[in-house]
Amino acid sequence: MPTMVAQLLPCRGGRHHPRVLMGLLLIAVQGPALAASVRSNLAVSANVTAACSVATPGLSFGQLAPGDLRSAQSTLTIVCPAGVAYQVTMDAGQHYDAALGLRRMFNANGDAIAYYLNKQDGPNAFPMPWGDAGFGNTVPGAQPYPGTGTGDPQTALIYGDIDYRNNPRREFPAGRYVDQIVMTIHY
Repeated sequence: MPTMVAQLLPCRGGRHHPRVLMGLLLIAVQGPALAASVRSNLAVSANVTAACSVATPGLSFGQLAPGDLRSAQSTLTIVCPAGVAYQVTMDAGQHYDAALGLRRMFNANGDAIAYYLNKQDGPNAFPMPWGDAGFGNTVPGAQPYPGTGTGDPQTALIYGDIDYRNNPRREFPAGRYVDQIVMTIHY
């Protein structure tokens, strides 16, 4: 290619100078001349929040027939970032009987079934009442469930038991019995 360019652009004395041709070529392909430069900084950041969540599918005692001794269990799923300490509380529900110290489910006719919610703080620990002591204090003496986040879902079991002390015949009027418990994760 330099030979072709040299033939098109002969220099004095018939000799061509590759340096001159390269300089002309660089000028032709160079962009516009820039007069100055200014620098600035780009700040890059991210915030990782210590957000936690708690969820459960609910707890159902199923169909209760007269004379049934009924217990139920459900799994609570807790997600917190690694190293974040938390406590899960459950309040007394909508129909707590302070005189008996029991949560209660009611049907549409106003009939009640008393029940307990328990937690187990370790694999060999005795189940204890699940409550909100130190927070809402709606269930006297019933403690929250403590833990520390791992970043992965963690589970805790909820144990439910029907209280038959106040209904020794274990007979309840027909109907759908419900209660609503507020679970809160404190971190």
